[in-house]
Amino acid sequence: MDAARFARLAREFAKTLNRRRLVTGTSALLAMLSQRDATAFQLGTAACAELGAVCTLVSRCCDGLTCVTSAINTSYGLCVPGDGGMVSTGTTLISPFGETAVEEVRGLMETASTTPSTDPRADRQAHLAEVRAREKTRRIERKTRLDTKRGSKSDRDHKGHSRPRLRLELRFSEANGDGELAGAQMVPIEIVRATNHDDVDVVLTRIEAIEDAVLGVDLTTPQFALGPGESYSFVSGLPTEEVADAGNDRFQWLDRVTCDGTIEREGYRVKAAFSRGRENREFVVFCPRPRAARAIETPAATARRKRKKNDEPRAKRNSQHQKEKKR
Repeated sequence: MDAARFARLAREFAKTLNRRRLVTGTSALLAMLSQRDATAFQLGTAACAELGAVCTLVSRCCDGLTCVTSAINTSYGLCVPGDGGMVSTGTTLISPFGETAVEEVRGLMETASTTPSTDPRADRQAHLAEVRAREKTRRIERKTRLDTKRGSKSDRDHKGHSRPRLRLELRFSEANGDGELAGAQMVPIEIVRATNHDDVDVVLTRIEAIEDAVLGVDLTTPQFALGPGESYSFVSGLPTEEVADAGNDRFQWLDRVTCDGTIEREGYRVKAAFSRGRENREFVVFCPRPRAARAIETPAATARRKRKKNDEPRAKRNSQHQKEKKR
């Protein structure tokens, strides 16, 4: 190959390479311009959504419209007439389909706007007030139960102490058994003295002998009501009187005495209550026990010799010695 032909081929190859570079560079430039235009279009202001159109966080509603969303999905809603922005309603899903969708969603927005908004501080104060009210109710219930318990205990104590504190005293004396002959026939008598040691009136309702209740007498007349500190006497051993003829402080109810020593634990029983018709309580007074006769020692009786402390050990040793000796 000569030099002229080689130079011609070299020039042809250089031209072809430059055209390829030009085409490649032009294609890259066009691609860059297209990407820049697309990016600029994306960064530009998007078109607003019209009435009844779907609105999102990117596609806002036009002026005079409000994007109403559901509380379940706040990134999707429907454009309805309003003051702009986005409003979240209840848990009802927003559906853009239907001829009445705008009216329904607008009604949901108006309902949400009329519902008072909750204040966390007000809610906390309301909760604290509710807790205080429950605690106060519990305190009142505890106090009521305690008062009821104390009242029941007081009633039991009062019932336990409701027994009239009546004291009976048995006295022995002598009196004229025949009213016509003064001092001619003295007979022994027994007097049961009943004294009211309570701070309220006590009504005496019956007196009887402990071992012979058949001889008892019911006390039904007003003079047997004793005020605080007052006393009344029941006499045995004299001619009996009628209950209606009993005196204001003395009643002869039995014509014989009871404490003659023939019956053990004999005495008198008096029944009393706070007022007539109430439960009667029994009070008793016993006759004194007879003294047992003491044994009389004669001078001829010889005193028994006291055993010394060392007598018993000595007797034991002697017994053992006798046993060993027999062996």
